[in-house]
Amino acid sequence: MAPARKRRADAGRSALTRTEAEYIGSLILETMRKNGKRMTTVEEAVNMLRANGLIEAETSG
Repeated sequence: MAPARKRRADAGRSALTRTEAEYIGSLILETMRKNGKRMTTVEEAVNMLRANGLIEAETSG
């Protein structure tokens, strides 16, 4: 039997709240074309929402 995988050092510490994740997902879905192609990247969505004060989505380092 294979050994168990090592647990990530950042496991259990989410950088986003559920509300922030929902905002990001909603923006990406709103900017999606009918053929399924995204017009906005996740990075662009996060930057736009941060600029409008809707999310913090802080980076930890």
